[in-house]
Amino acid sequence: MLNEANVNIPFVAIAYEQADFERVKSYENIRLIGVDLRIDDLNHHSLLESNWLNKLIHQDMMIIANSEHLGREYKLFDVLDDTAAILCSETYVWSIMRKYGVNVIKTDWPNFVNDYRNRNRERN
Repeated sequence: MLNEANVNIPFVAIAYEQADFERVKSYENIRLIGVDLRIDDLNHHSLLESNWLNKLIHQDMMIIANSEHLGREYKLFDVLDDTAAILCSETYVWSIMRKYGVNVIKTDWPNFVNDYRNRNRERN
């Protein structure tokens, strides 16, 4: 439906696999500006392949990790979520996301992510 519009629409694809992103990329009238990663297993997931992610980073794509906690059954970025960040270790959770090249963290707690970012800036 979006592809049928006669305008160049900026769009972020939600991807469960690389093929999801590539399919959206093939549409003429959709200008991909990023990918919202859905990761069910950090240890075995095609979306976390470094060559693929580096290619997207070099294309100035937003690499988005959704840190919102939707319950135990539904994982957006495996076990890494807001609850784990706030109750256990925000540095651990969000640093792992960043390690994979994530440059946007979607969260219900932006003030905590902002504090995390500010602390990392001060260290660098």
